[in-house]
Amino acid sequence: MSTSKLVDTYAPRSERQLVDVENGSLTFYLSDEETLKEQEKNFVAAERGLKACITRAADTQTWAVSNADALYIAALLQLHDDQLRLVPVHRLDKAKHRLDKLFAQGEGFPSFDF
Repeated sequence: MSTSKLVDTYAPRSERQLVDVENGSLTFYLSDEETLKEQEKNFVAAERGLKACITRAADTQTWAVSNADALYIAALLQLHDDQLRLVPVHRLDKAKHRLDKLFAQGEGFPSFDF
């Protein structure tokens, strides 16, 4: 089962909002090469932490991320907030469209390939 289907199946609505994979993916697609290099550790660790959380939840019905993973996720959410203030709307729309196409393919959330 894909990770997005696991979230839809097992997470209550309020927790699905907390495990916001889409924002992490949008942050990745909106980042320029320099930002990707600077934030690579955060992207990889946040992805790993979210996937582990989703997998654990499917097995235990418990949604939690470690404190360390929460720091990586928080760093990306801060970057995303900064992007939303600075990025032109057409770039945000293009990234959202790209992400929507990936989710429509049913593969779960995309990996951050470096």
